[in-house]
Amino acid sequence: MGPKLEKHVEIMPFLGAHYRIFNGYSNWLNVDFQLKKEELISTVQKIVLVEKIKTPFKNGKPGQKWYKSFLRRHPQVSARTAESINKSRAKITKEYIKSWFQELQNFLQEKGASGILISPSRIFNADESGFSFCPKTGKVLSPKGYRNLFEIKKGNEEDLITVLVTFTADGRLCPPCIVYPYVKPPRAVAESMPPKWILGKSDSGWMKSDSTGIVHMSVELSKFCDDNDIILYALPPNSTHIMQPADVGLFKPLKEYWRQAVRNWQNDHEGKSVTKIEFATVLEEALNNQNIPNHIRNAFRRCGLFPYNPDAVDYTKCVQNTLEQIQLIENMEQEALNSDDFKTTYEYFGTS
Repeated sequence: MGPKLEKHVEIMPFLGAHYRIFNGYSNWLNVDFQLKKEELISTVQKIVLVEKIKTPFKNGKPGQKWYKSFLRRHPQVSARTAESINKSRAKITKEYIKSWFQELQNFLQEKGASGILISPSRIFNADESGFSFCPKTGKVLSPKGYRNLFEIKKGNEEDLITVLVTFTADGRLCPPCIVYPYVKPPRAVAESMPPKWILGKSDSGWMKSDSTGIVHMSVELSKFCDDNDIILYALPPNSTHIMQPADVGLFKPLKEYWRQAVRNWQNDHEGKSVTKIEFATVLEEALNNQNIPNHIRNAFRRCGLFPYNPDAVDYTKCVQNTLEQIQLIENMEQEALNSDDFKTTYEYFGTS
């Protein structure tokens, strides 16, 4: 007969180096090997069945009530959506990024342009993103217990327009560039553009070196910058999730303002959907949100670009460093464990 499961029995499965579940463990992997709810429940079930532990669980599998109780007992653990990054991004290290900052400083000193680092109006960032004509609805109010909630999409949710957004470290937006999927944009679309906005054209709808004449690296772009005393300095490759202000702090709230602007337009034009002709007008409302300047300034700060501060970067997103740190901790723990410790696969763990 297996051991009884006490009122607060915690099970600590040793399933390789990836998962360790126990109270107070502060080094969960937050990179490639997160433990999902289903995996947690499945792990507990396996241990219950292997160790023949008596529980009120049906077939040894904890239910939703136990899962919620587990989260309450462990407030340091929360269910979150993991950020997806590719393998190239996973190789970025803290040392590599810090060396980039030093190289930037040295480069500007050689150019006699160190003053840029303390002049936010002279520091620009630009990036492109797609804006859907039918952004996700978000939460709505409904009677309690009512499960069937639907909204008819007013347009094709796969249709989107690429926008190049450029902004400065002091929170100012430059006129955006909208890239329409036309070889020759219709007159109605061209006339819908706000003053000073840039109308780009591309048969694919995506940015190319000839979309506007001044986007992405090209000979034309390099010459344009030389002629206008613009210093181009690339961010570290594969580090936009850490170092790109647009990705780090602007696009997420901007997409939310875009969603709100689309909904406002639809409320004022019942039964209609936003088209390419209305796109710029609706986007202008989103870009004019009063919170945009704060988002921009915070994004530059979080990336360490202004104020210039390499230590402001969130280096926990450097997957390689995080893995090495966790591996070191696990190696130290491994040395402290003896064979008897590995035979014990349960400790106090709630059954409610």
